[in-house]
Amino acid sequence: GAAVAGYRVIGIDAFKNGVRVERAAGAGARCYLLGLETPINLLDIVYTDQIEGGWLANQIQHVIGQLALLLGTPGRSADGKERLVPRDLSIAERGLLDRALMQVYVSSQPTMPLATMPRLSDLIEALEQLREVEAHGLARDLRLLLFGTDDPAETHVTTLGRCFNAPTLVDWSVSTDITYYDFSSVPEILRPFFYAQAIGAVLRFMSDPTRDRQRKTMLQIDEFGYLMQIEALANLAATVCKVARKYGVALVVVDQN
Repeated sequence: GAAVAGYRVIGIDAFKNGVRVERAAGAGARCYLLGLETPINLLDIVYTDQIEGGWLANQIQHVIGQLALLLGTPGRSADGKERLVPRDLSIAERGLLDRALMQVYVSSQPTMPLATMPRLSDLIEALEQLREVEAHGLARDLRLLLFGTDDPAETHVTTLGRCFNAPTLVDWSVSTDITYYDFSSVPEILRPFFYAQAIGAVLRFMSDPTRDRQRKTMLQIDEFGYLMQIEALANLAATVCKVARKYGVALVVVDQN
């Protein structure tokens, strides 16, 4: 109904609703089915210069939130869903990550193509260059997670390394009237990372000065209550809420609770 009324519709979902919509709407809809075989780069810049406080400060805190989750331990949310319980990063670890990420992003800009964005392996190298033992501990944990060894000469990656330490290979152009991103094939415990990249891509789309802002957009995010329990996603959603009207976007949150 929204699409017929002239809206551009973007759906973020994990229950194959997009598949049914694509089947019903034909050429007017496109559903992208993502899984662990789809690389997504956790260091993709999701904020722009137009964001209050500047893109770099917001981006660094966004990445730290994702890293706390990536280095977390399996557990369950309040409603019984499998989730990663974020690692309780110390003040020292947060400070070192902040410093290392500033170095990683020193030559970066929000307008860079996704293929040229820094990667987690760049962060590992930046941490290893610092003298503090906590920085080396973080670098070792990340290297073990992504490469399965602390040997810096090893280039073969683990399953998570293949997914999270590579340029993002997703079409975020939302070029059809209805565009769905479906994460039903992603293990539930890892879905927050995919949601974060999708919401970040919408933020980039919203602030793109070249797009037609006369056409309004409806953004639907499913499983919203569960996602809001995760720091990095809650901060992203709060930013979307603050600026959505400015960019002609309506945010519709979906949750059984």
